[in-house]
Amino acid sequence: MKKNILAMAVLATLALPMHGQESQTTLGKFSLEINMTGSYAYHNIKEIGIKENLGYEFVPNLQALAHYESTIGLYDDDNTKTHFSSNALGGGLAYKFLKSTDGGSVDARFIVAQTIGGCDWKKTVYDAGIQWKMRGGLSPTISLGFRHENSHTTGIPNMNIIYGSIGIRL
Repeated sequence: MKKNILAMAVLATLALPMHGQESQTTLGKFSLEINMTGSYAYHNIKEIGIKENLGYEFVPNLQALAHYESTIGLYDDDNTKTHFSSNALGGGLAYKFLKSTDGGSVDARFIVAQTIGGCDWKKTVYDAGIQWKMRGGLSPTISLGFRHENSHTTGIPNMNIIYGSIGIRL
């Protein structure tokens, strides 16, 4: 009997903080986004690529992100032109610090990713950025950010990049 009362008290205590939260379905807490990204040349390498994030809002305004990106580093030095491909998988957090009445938002994001598979350019990526989702539902997005890429490939230096991206988010 004492165990049942204790269990009910613990469950009631855990349920109290959830009572005041916004009502949102489990499916409504998920988001999916696809972004095209590009950066200026750094060490004669211009980086372009596609990023995908799957997010889950586990508490109001805070999302956990599963991250995948496929990038190409376009290299141009004197008469040598080539490219390096890279696929990275990682995770991060996004904090929604501004919301509009039509469902738009501005998020601060922090992501860490590591290359996977047999890619040309092996690296660890540390990414911090701001993303503007223009309205609720399926919406265009604009992002600006900074990334540090710790290269693990001989001949390719570490990079510090300011990037921009456009995409869509649901």
